[in-house]
Amino acid sequence: MTSHTLQHHAQALLTKASAPYTQVLQASRICLLPYQVHSITQSQWLAQSDQLPRANIQHAQPKRQASYYYGRLCAHQALSQLNCQTKVHMGMYNEPIWPKGFMGSITHTHEMAGAIASSHPLIKGIGIDIENILQSCDANIVFNSVLTKKEAASFETEFRHTSQLSHAHLLTTIFSIKESFYKAAFNQVKRILEFDAIEIIHISEDRAQYRINDHEACKALNISPEMTLTAHYQIRGKCVITILILMK
Repeated sequence: MTSHTLQHHAQALLTKASAPYTQVLQASRICLLPYQVHSITQSQWLAQSDQLPRANIQHAQPKRQASYYYGRLCAHQALSQLNCQTKVHMGMYNEPIWPKGFMGSITHTHEMAGAIASSHPLIKGIGIDIENILQSCDANIVFNSVLTKKEAASFETEFRHTSQLSHAHLLTTIFSIKESFYKAAFNQVKRILEFDAIEIIHISEDRAQYRINDHEACKALNISPEMTLTAHYQIRGKCVITILILMK
């Protein structure tokens, strides 16, 4: 699947969101770009160096430099679609620092980078994640390390039925939703969260409902642990895209 086709499906995901996320997502922009590790020229890299002259990027392996470069490029293009030309910088935890009045998220696989940006005033965080569908050799490790006990108990008995997904596709989707949550929450929480920080309670063919389990995260986000939140996803080809919004 080409990046243009994947981006079309990702943008379509924004228009199919459920309330109260509809207006926020329709006012957001996504950019997806394919990349190769050794495809960055020296001039391209130097053009980025004025933003973040960090040693851990400048002297990183080519794979890290490529994912960083194309992730920031996607962020800039998404912002440009919202008429913002300000660059995305890096915080002390290597997180992207978005221009004032904007929020966003960056993601990448080994061959695809992506970003979402929004200026909607009613969001406190937005996350996007792209994952290649897990291979069977990785599935058991992810199942045991990512799923809570309740999620594991519901995986085959409920989630497979309500989502109509295969074992690998469902597991990848749950993993990706949790990654999107961490990105959306980080600006408020300011720490790395464990996989059990949220728990999926229901999943259908294009969205999932979840609750936040982490007490400190609930406090930082001003969200009750009893509140049911929604994440949206699309599966196309060999990858899944998830988008998650935290409303004010």
